[in-house]
Amino acid sequence: MTQPVLLLVEDDPFDVLAMKRCVATHRLPVRLECARDGEQALATLAKLLGEPHPLPWLILLDLNMPRMNGFEFLDALRTDLRLARSTVYVLSTSNDKRDRRAAYARGVSGYICKDAVAPDYADLAELIRQLADLVTFPEPGQP
Repeated sequence: MTQPVLLLVEDDPFDVLAMKRCVATHRLPVRLECARDGEQALATLAKLLGEPHPLPWLILLDLNMPRMNGFEFLDALRTDLRLARSTVYVLSTSNDKRDRRAAYARGVSGYICKDAVAPDYADLAELIRQLADLVTFPEPGQP
C-alpha cells in the first residue's frame, strides 16, 4: 500500500526538524514532504499531482511565512479545483482569535497552537496516526 503524504508548510528550520523527529520517533505511516512557504508548497503539490500516489492527505500549515503566507496559500489552494478539498490543519504560534477566524473561514479542518503540542509533538503524532487509520490508499493502478 502507498504511504500517504504529509505536507508540512513551515519556514522555521527548528520546527521542521521537530516534525521530522516526530514522524521518526512515533513511526508515523506517512511520507513527510516539507515546503518553506506557500509558493514552494504549491509547487510541491503540482509535482505530486503527476506522481502515481495520492496527493497529500494532510497539510500542516504555518501562517507567518515569507513570500506567500499561510492565508495566501489557503486562498490559492481553495481556488484550484484539483486541490480545493485538501485537508489542512494550521500549526501556528499565533493564538489570535482573528487568525483562527480567518483560517476557519478558508476551510481549515483544525487550528493547533505549536505551544500546545511542543516539545515532543506526541499529541500531534496521535492525531496524525488516527487520521491515517481512517484513510486507505490503494496501490497505483488498482481501483
